[in-house]
Amino acid sequence: QVGINTISPTATLHIQDVTTPSTGGGTTSLVDLNFDGYTVSQDFVPDTSCITTDGWVASSSAPSGYQCSGCVGSYLYIESDDTDCDQDATVIIDFTPTDTSVTLSFDYLFREFSSGADSLRAYLYDGTAQVGADIIFIDNASNTTTDSSYSGSLSVTAGVAYSFRIEYIGSFGYGATVDNVLIEEETSGAPGYYAFRLEDGQEQNGYVL
Repeated sequence: QVGINTISPTATLHIQDVTTPSTGGGTTSLVDLNFDGYTVSQDFVPDTSCITTDGWVASSSAPSGYQCSGCVGSYLYIESDDTDCDQDATVIIDFTPTDTSVTLSFDYLFREFSSGADSLRAYLYDGTAQVGADIIFIDNASNTTTDSSYSGSLSVTAGVAYSFRIEYIGSFGYGATVDNVLIEEETSGAPGYYAFRLEDGQEQNGYVL
């Protein structure tokens, strides 16, 4: 009996070691929200004149003219179409990347009719300040109704706690919806360590040693 890494072999060839399987890389979701059963985390100024919604809510019952074309089921919804209603509310969605780049996508609608300084803005925040330029910014000068989606890559620092923020400011001026927020990163695989390895140039799935 021959032992490798053992002085007490219990078979004709006994190899003793610790195997660490390899891990495959791929896409990891850091945030995947369709807002079903979602509790909204937000920074907002309450206004008792805002009867329909006071700040952002997770809803599936906004009027059809407010729903983004990608909105399915529940979504984030805010409305300022009440007399003397002044909305100033920012949704906060936290995530911590392990890579230096993430991809972000979401659907949104901004509907406007007043002449005030109403707007819908999305941006990245690192706990201290905004990171980079606005991801989207739409105001009443841009369009009376914008129904669109965003998809792009953002540079981040691994291990830093970020938040994706969606800000709505409206004064008696319709509202907005947001849905399908997805933040992902690519993860790298790690090689394994094996007690025994045989390579003959014909390695493939389904072969048995």
